[in-house]
Amino acid sequence: LHLNDTEIDLYADDATQYVAGYNVQHVDHKLNGDLQPVVKWSENNRMVVKTEKTKTMVIG
Repeated sequence: LHLNDTEIDLYADDATQYVAGYNVQHVDHKLNGDLQPVVKWSENNRMVVKTEKTKTMVIG
């Protein structure tokens, strides 16, 4: 899985997508920009992205 601006860690049936940035808007833009490839990869690998279990955490 190649992403332009973010990193992703996969473990069993779980995934964490993360990125560092200078402000929340910059990080939000990067995460949303790489979201479509993550969803497509998940579909191709028979994984379902459960939005009700999706969380966002901002540190800084």
